[in-house]
Amino acid sequence: MSDYDSTDDTLEHIGKVRENLIRIVDGLAARGLLHDASKLRTPEKEAFDEMTPTYGAAGGFGDGLGRAMTFWLYFLVGIVIGNLLALAFSEWRWRREMKRRYGEDWNR
Repeated sequence: MSDYDSTDDTLEHIGKVRENLIRIVDGLAARGLLHDASKLRTPEKEAFDEMTPTYGAAGGFGDGLGRAMTFWLYFLVGIVIGNLLALAFSEWRWRREMKRRYGEDWNR
């Protein structure tokens, strides 16, 4: 048994994961603003003016419930994919660091 205490490394890892999650949320919020703003400018505005009376504002989900479901679907898929990518990258960096510190056989 070694005298190594993982507390500092674990706290550093927690901080990095937290930073990645904040970046993801900020990125999604910024992307959402751009996405929404694009609906009010050429060429999307004209297409919405023509198609919305036929198909509804949510692309076939004209009622409020359908719009809410569409929003949450896009939101949750974005969060899940973003989190999976951030966690995978964080795991890769952690494994790389363990190999650097303890060699190729660190997890056997």
